[in-house]
Amino acid sequence: MMIAKKENWNVEVSKSGNVSTYVHSWADTVDLDFDDTGSDGVQRSVEVKVPLELARELCLALTSSIKAH
Repeated sequence: MMIAKKENWNVEVSKSGNVSTYVHSWADTVDLDFDDTGSDGVQRSVEVKVPLELARELCLALTSSIKAH
């Protein structure tokens, strides 16, 4: 029997939210930063660090999906 732990995070950013990116050329990683203020007035930030190659795949997938929409 195999037992695995799983966590899911669902983050929703409104149209008034902010997104920024930063490429760390020395580490081949990309930061994806999301900031928004919730309906409760609390400002929340999420920072996702991904390898550069995964960020490239994400860019291609986003471009394809948005173009087809």
